[in-house]
Amino acid sequence: MKWNDFFKDVLEKVKEKRLIPDPKGLIGWSCSYIPLEIIEALNFIPIRVIAQTNGEIGDAYLDPNFCPYIKAIMGDMITNKYDYISGYILTNSCDGMKRLFDLLRFHQKSSFAFLLDVPHKVDNSSILFFKEKLKEMISAFEEKFSIRMDENDLIESIQNANQTRRFIRVLFSLQGRGYPPLRHSEIMEIIKYAFDTERLIFNESIKIFIEYLQKQSQIPIHNDKRILITGSLFVTIDIIRLIEELGAEVAFTDLCMGGRVLEDVNLDRDPLLSISRSYLEKFPCARMLATELRCQRLMQEIERNRIKGVIYYTLKFCDPYLFEAPYIIEQLRKKDIPVLLLEGEYSSRVPEAMRTRIQAFLETID
Repeated sequence: MKWNDFFKDVLEKVKEKRLIPDPKGLIGWSCSYIPLEIIEALNFIPIRVIAQTNGEIGDAYLDPNFCPYIKAIMGDMITNKYDYISGYILTNSCDGMKRLFDLLRFHQKSSFAFLLDVPHKVDNSSILFFKEKLKEMISAFEEKFSIRMDENDLIESIQNANQTRRFIRVLFSLQGRGYPPLRHSEIMEIIKYAFDTERLIFNESIKIFIEYLQKQSQIPIHNDKRILITGSLFVTIDIIRLIEELGAEVAFTDLCMGGRVLEDVNLDRDPLLSISRSYLEKFPCARMLATELRCQRLMQEIERNRIKGVIYYTLKFCDPYLFEAPYIIEQLRKKDIPVLLLEGEYSSRVPEAMRTRIQAFLETID
């Protein structure tokens, strides 16, 4: 039995029986620094924009040295593959994403589009600044769709999103449970459903799944080849699956659909300020220009998860991650932690050359 297929069956059954009020529409989002709680409080369903093309169409509009993920999104937009989406929220995560926003406004004039300005540092002033930018995002929604956001709806959305995060943390803790043992790749497949499923439906489904899994026996897994994966956008689970097929275990993923989505929003009297603070203080990605802090956090996870090797994965031409990679790799090697740097295209296929490099790397780990 494949656990992700089992979860999909649970999800479909919950969808059939649970009545959810019709949303106002679907909003595409591109970055884990976008607070989905706000989108949901406005009665929209956030959808992670995962492009289906290989970027060839985007080559006609963007420089060849642009991030392949951005070119792939542009190709899908030009071919109207996102017609079902009511609007988009992007961030200033990199220069390429800002150029994508410019092209989006030019080619999709009728669509709602907002560029969220996320600070690059974290202190009291930047937290207050980000709160004001979130207010601007809310105002843009309210003006475009003639709606108003209620603070109670925002509080409820935060609570529901925190419940999702708690469920996902529990799911990671159950890695190795059941027969066959639940693998990290299957957990990541399940998390992907959270990016395009109505929140309450996903929460109920994963709750049922976890309750079933907790009743299963724990299969002892004695695998010394425990791998941590860190890096930029990770579009394919096949790399994780390949690592598992080669006899290693992925114990932690520092990715925008892995370890960076697990921290709760600490709710206080000002829900918007709570969101601003919690999102900026979460496990940082490379665009935050907090390389030393990222390195410290990675070292903590390496120790906590008894990691024996690190795979640093980045898309080609991803400047933030390629900029920080030398420092991260140097610090890991100073600690005698084996590390492999991989640069990939935006594709669901693992190239044979990359497969060979991963296999050779795993063979060097005792």
